[in-house]
Amino acid sequence: LDTLNEKFEHSKLAFELIKNEPKDRIYFKLMMGYLSNSVVLGYEDSLKLVEEIDSGLSLEFDYWKIRLHLRKLKLISRMNPEFVVNFDQIEAKMNLHKYNEEELRQLESAFSGLMKEILLKQNRLEEFEKLTLNKMYLRKWTGKHASIGQADLARLYRKQGEFDKSLTIFKQLQSLHLEERNKSMH
Repeated sequence: LDTLNEKFEHSKLAFELIKNEPKDRIYFKLMMGYLSNSVVLGYEDSLKLVEEIDSGLSLEFDYWKIRLHLRKLKLISRMNPEFVVNFDQIEAKMNLHKYNEEELRQLESAFSGLMKEILLKQNRLEEFEKLTLNKMYLRKWTGKHASIGQADLARLYRKQGEFDKSLTIFKQLQSLHLEERNKSMH
């Protein structure tokens, strides 16, 4: 699709078609796509939509209620950059032994993504650096590329005024991206 508005309209249509069906994997994938694309409405209207969908979910879907809570916090923090989030309180609500591997991976991604966004925006740079280095370490030991962490480090250096270090990392990442793109084209 060409525009964010088209993506939103199609995800809205897909969700409308499935919203009264059993709440299975497909339902939740469509729901999250719809909510993600709903930012074209503006943060306030997107937040209302998340709250509306969340209110219709029973407590048996605690994993999805946490994901929706993280989505709400992301929207609120974008509307109010000074908004304080108690990450320990959120983490305490999670029953990590109850979720499958895919759910754990997606929850970690949503949780750490929100945390990184807020920490960087609020200039809590030491916490941001610690989180970034921990994520890079995890990615290394799970056999994944650390380029995401490197980009976060470059963002940190830029925020700290260390522009040469930041630029060096971004140039390395650009070269790596171009190399990988060239390999995939041949």
